[in-house]
Amino acid sequence: MTASVASKQKDTTKEHFPIDDVIHFFGLGSVSHGVRSKIGRTNVTYFVVCSDGQEYAIRFMKYHNHDALRNEFFLHTILREQGVKAAYMLCSPDGNFLYKKDGVWATISRKIYGAHPRSPLSESEVFKVGQALSGLHCALQGYSLPHKNKRSSVNYNVVQERVDGVKDKDLRAKINEIIRHTTILPSENLPSGILHGDLHVSNVLINNDEVAILDLENAAEGLLITDIGRSIADICGYPNGLNPIKVKKYIEGYEINRILTEEEKECLYIAIAYRSAATSAWFINHSDFLNAQRFLSIATKAIELMS
Repeated sequence: MTASVASKQKDTTKEHFPIDDVIHFFGLGSVSHGVRSKIGRTNVTYFVVCSDGQEYAIRFMKYHNHDALRNEFFLHTILREQGVKAAYMLCSPDGNFLYKKDGVWATISRKIYGAHPRSPLSESEVFKVGQALSGLHCALQGYSLPHKNKRSSVNYNVVQERVDGVKDKDLRAKINEIIRHTTILPSENLPSGILHGDLHVSNVLINNDEVAILDLENAAEGLLITDIGRSIADICGYPNGLNPIKVKKYIEGYEINRILTEEEKECLYIAIAYRSAATSAWFINHSDFLNAQRFLSIATKAIELMS
C-alpha cells in the first residue's frame, strides 16, 4: 500500500489489504485519496477515490463462498436491467468480478450515496424499506439462482445446525421450541422466489426517497414471507422489541409493489418468530449474546402477536 492512499483517519487494518493491487486488477488506475474502512461481520469495506475521480467501495471477504458471490453478481445484472437501486459489482477488463490472490478475495462497486438508517427507524423509513424489498422480489420474479446457496440462513438444515451449536442447554431448548412451532411448510398460496436473505439496517442505504439494497451474498430461494419476516425482525424490532405499528407500516410499504396473499398475512408473525429465533442462534454462535437476546425477545413477542 503506497503513501498516497494514507488516510488522515487512523486505520490500523489497512496494511492487511492490497487496495492498490485490487484497483489495478479492475483497471481503475490508481487511488488518489480518501481511504476509510467499514468493518462488518462478514467483510471489510474500503471507500476510495481513484484517478478517474470516481468513488468506489472495495469489499474484502472474511469468508469465501464462490457460489454465493456468483449468485450476487448474477442478481446485480438483473437488478441493473430492472432499474432497481443496488450496489452493482464491477468487472475487470478481462471480465472477472472477483479478485483472488494469496488468499484474499475482493469485489468492487461504485459507491452509492446515502446513509444507513439509525435505529430505531421512523415509520417513514420503515415504509421505504418494505417497499424496497418488494421491489427486489418483483424484479427477480421468474428467475432462479445459478447456484444453490446451501449455507443460506433460510435453509432449515442450516438453521437446525446453528441451533444445535448453542451450548446452553436451556437456551437451546427454548430456541428449538420456537423453531418447531413456527416452521412454515411450502404451499401454493405462499409465493416463493429469490430472497435477499439478510435485509437488516446495515444492508440498506437511504438517500431522500431512494432506498438502495446492499449485500446479496446471502441470497437464496424460498418463501417470500420468510424474507419479509427476517427484515421486519430487525427493522421493526429495535430497541424495545417488536413494534406492531411499524410492522403494519412495513407491510404497507411492501404492498406498494406486491400484495400479500391471505395465507401470507396469516403466516407473517410466524415467519417473524422463526427467522428471529434462527438469527438468535446465529448470534449466540458468534458470541454476540446481546443481539441474541434481542432477537429471542422479538421471537417471543411475535408468538404473542400471532393471535
